[in-house]
Amino acid sequence: AASAASAAAPAAAAATKPEVEELPIDKYLAAQNGWIERSRDDRVCKHPAHGRCAACMSIPPWKLQEVEPWKSEKVLWLPVHAWLRMQQDNSGCRHAEGQRCLKCRPIEQPSFKVKTPCRASHAPWPDGICGECKPSSCTVDQQPYRHVDRLDFESPAVLNDFLEAYRQSGHQRCGYLYGRLVAEPSLPLGIRAQLAAIYEPPQRGSSDGVAVAADASQLQQKARADALADALGLSPLGFVWTNIAVDAQKRPIAGERAQHPVLGSELILAAKTQAKQPAPSRATQSGTFGSKFVSVVVAGTADNNLEPIAFQASDQLTALVRDGVVTSTPDEGLLKARSSSAKRYVPDIFYRETGTQGEKLTRQASPTFPAAFGIVRLGVGTPKNPTPMLTTGFAIENRAWQAQTAAQALQLLQDRAELALRDFHLLLWLASSAQLALPQATLDALTSWVRAKIAAQPADSASVKQALADTIQRLTQLCGGVPRTPAVASAPASAPVARQPSPAPAAIEDPRLAQLVQMGFPEESARLAANATRGRDIDAAVDWILAHS
Repeated sequence: AASAASAAAPAAAAATKPEVEELPIDKYLAAQNGWIERSRDDRVCKHPAHGRCAACMSIPPWKLQEVEPWKSEKVLWLPVHAWLRMQQDNSGCRHAEGQRCLKCRPIEQPSFKVKTPCRASHAPWPDGICGECKPSSCTVDQQPYRHVDRLDFESPAVLNDFLEAYRQSGHQRCGYLYGRLVAEPSLPLGIRAQLAAIYEPPQRGSSDGVAVAADASQLQQKARADALADALGLSPLGFVWTNIAVDAQKRPIAGERAQHPVLGSELILAAKTQAKQPAPSRATQSGTFGSKFVSVVVAGTADNNLEPIAFQASDQLTALVRDGVVTSTPDEGLLKARSSSAKRYVPDIFYRETGTQGEKLTRQASPTFPAAFGIVRLGVGTPKNPTPMLTTGFAIENRAWQAQTAAQALQLLQDRAELALRDFHLLLWLASSAQLALPQATLDALTSWVRAKIAAQPADSASVKQALADTIQRLTQLCGGVPRTPAVASAPASAPVARQPSPAPAAIEDPRLAQLVQMGFPEESARLAANATRGRDIDAAVDWILAHS
C-alpha cells in the first residue's frame, strides 16, 4: 500500500499544480488520433473485405519507423507527440494524450545541479555533499524523439535575401527566425516550423565569425521585432547564422563539416539558446518539456554550394550545458565534461559506443565524448508550391551598405500597397522610425490587416485605408512631396485569382481614370479597371486592380 501511494504521488502532484498553457500546435496534435491507417494488400491479406490482419491493421504512431515510407527513409527520430504516446502506452494508460490518471508518470526533466537545500545536516558544496543532494551520473545517448521535425523556408527569397548580406560583404551574418509551428503532413503527429521572416540585429561580422551587439539599443530593436511578429500572429522559431569556409578562390567548401555536419561549438550555442526558450508542457512536473527553438547554420558543401543545416541540441545535452557540466573543445567533433570545482559539482559522464564485434560498450568521458550524441537533425527545404505569408522588397535592417529610407517606403506603398504592407522589414521600419513617429493606432490597423490576410480571414479595409493614408501623408511630408494614397483590397491576399482576358480600353472621359492615375496606378491598369467596373465607384476599380495585379 505504501509503494502504491508513493507511485501515485507524482500523478497527484501533477493533477494539483496550476494548469499549463501549451502551445497551439501541441494542443492541436494532442487532440489528433495519430494512428497510421494501412490499406488491404491482396498479396498477403486473405480475410474478408471488412476484416483486418497484421498486414493491414492500423498501427500506433510510435511504430512509424517499422512501416513505409518512413522505414525506407530511415527516420531516426520520432515526432515528440508520438514518443509521448508511447510513454503513456508503456505506463498502461489508455486515455487521450494530455489527460491524466493515477498510472501517469510525468516525464522527468534532467538536472545536474546539486540540490539545495539538502535535508541532511551537512555543509553545502564544496565543503559537503551526500547521496541525497548530489546529481546522479549521466550516460549520454542519442535522443529518440525531436520537438520539431522539419523547417521550411516558406519562400526561397527569404533565405536568398539573408545570404545576399554575406555575398555583398564577405562577412558572416546572423538573424532571428519568425514564423509559425504547424502540423507536418508527411509525418504522423509531426511538427513543421514554417519560416516567414528573418530579422537581422545589429552585429559585427568578419570572414571568420559574427557577434550580435549586446547593448540596450539592440535589445530594444529585438523587442520591437518580437512585438511586430506577435501582432502578425507569428512567433520566434529560432536563430540562423552563416559559417562558410572558403578556398583560395573564395568558393564555399565543406571544411570540417565533411566529418562533422554540426560543429561542437554550434551545438553548445544551440543548447544555450534552447535553455532560454523552454516549451510549456503538461507532460512534466516542471511544466516545461524541451524546446522548439531551432538552430540553422548555412555552410559550404563539397561541391562549392551553400546548404542550410537545421538542428537542435538534445534535451539531455541542453541540461548539461545549462548546468555548466559540458562545454566545447578545439576539436569540433568532441565535447568536454568539466571537472568539479568550488563553484560546481560535476557528476560522472558516460557514453555508449559500438565495439568492433558490434557489442555495446560503455565509456567514461575522460574528459571528452563525441558531440554527435547530442545532435538532433531536422529536415529542411522549401515547399513545392510556395504560398508565402509575407513579401520582400524593402531594404533589410542593420546593413551598412543598404539604407532604409522614407523615399523607398513611400514608393513601395504608393506603387503596390497591398504587397508592401506584407513586408516584415518595411513594417518594422514603420514601427521603429523616430522621424516618422507613426501613431500606435495606425500601426495596429496596418498589422491587424496583414494578420487577417495571413490567416485568410476578412479584413477591415476601411480602417487600413485610413491608416495607409495617414502613413503615406507622413512619409510624403518627410520626402517633401504631395501624397497619393492607393486603397487596399478587402479580399484575402492569399486567395489565388486567375488572370482575366484583357477587356477593351475604357473611354478617356471616364472620370475615375484620372483618379486612378493620380493614386499611382499605371495608366494601362487604370483603363482596364475602369472598363471592367463600369458603372461602379472608384473603390471597385481599385479593388479590381489589386485583385488582378
